[in-house]
Amino acid sequence: MNKKIYTVLDANLNRSLEGLRVCEDSLRFVFNSSLSFSLRLKKIRHNLLKVSEKLPQKDLLLNRRVEEDKQKFIDLATEKKRKDLFEVLKTNLHRVMESLRSLEEFVKVINQNLSSSIEKIRFSLYALEQDIFIFFSKEKQLALLEKNLYAIIDSTFVKNNNYLEVAKQMTAGGAKIIQLRMKKESRKKIKEVAQDLSSWCRQKRVLFFLNDYPDLALLTKAHGVHIGQEDLSVLEVRKIISKEMLIGCSTHSVAEVWQADQEGADYISFGPLYNTKSKTGKMLKGIGEQEVPLIREKIKRPLVAIGGLTEDKVKGLLDLGFNSLAVISQLYKNDKIKDNTKRFLELIKGERVDR
Repeated sequence: MNKKIYTVLDANLNRSLEGLRVCEDSLRFVFNSSLSFSLRLKKIRHNLLKVSEKLPQKDLLLNRRVEEDKQKFIDLATEKKRKDLFEVLKTNLHRVMESLRSLEEFVKVINQNLSSSIEKIRFSLYALEQDIFIFFSKEKQLALLEKNLYAIIDSTFVKNNNYLEVAKQMTAGGAKIIQLRMKKESRKKIKEVAQDLSSWCRQKRVLFFLNDYPDLALLTKAHGVHIGQEDLSVLEVRKIISKEMLIGCSTHSVAEVWQADQEGADYISFGPLYNTKSKTGKMLKGIGEQEVPLIREKIKRPLVAIGGLTEDKVKGLLDLGFNSLAVISQLYKNDKIKDNTKRFLELIKGERVDR
């Protein structure tokens, strides 16, 4: 057998283990919210070590060619710099995958069963990469809910079916989160409007949520779907939408908040906090703020206030621990959607000075 095969195996085994350690440290120490990911990586690394132990260690070491490897210090420009810490993670994940593929192929000459073990490790890394990408994509989107306005386009307030114009006015006012709520329209009409708004929001880098309809949210490429207590459960909706989509859930009691949290809603809205009109025009009694401190203490997910919110309540709600404030009717006052949106945002972000 050509002994140079051990040179290849040794080099790629070292690359794989080194890359896995970089990824594991990134997820463990830098992105410390990803405990399950770092543990999965640790398991992959240990599985690879078990495989390596079945290779002839003496042959690997004796055929290591450090001095003869002319390319070891030759780096391309793209290899000398990393844009950010996430790129460190991503680059090393791919480095490990490439090395595992090389290991898998060359090991076939020695032990076909061992090659199959490496193949399984490689595919487990593919699955992990997908989960990591989805996790960080969601984290980035959910960061927009921090100290922000959650603007709702409700068909009750939209004149002449001009939904897209309303969305344009809201984004012009600075809105970064928009939800479409159409309670009385046909599914066909909802899909048409949602497609227009989803396209506009993606163009403007604004999060777009569709209320009630997970299948239509998926079809129209919304960032997520918002559901109520009379809709499908969070667990059921998760089976319908794509993995990277977000789920928001309306709750009206502490028990419903706990349930939404346990089922894995990405964010939770709580209300109506104050007296407000329902979609049918009926006056709804607000549930008040008294339970909010308990909820905020127990729930780490983004929490959105809704129901009867006015400008004078903004600071108090933020102090209670709400991440975002969902506003509906107040944004349509005097047909000044852009100005109302801008004013609410300035109040939320503490940038408005009364004159």
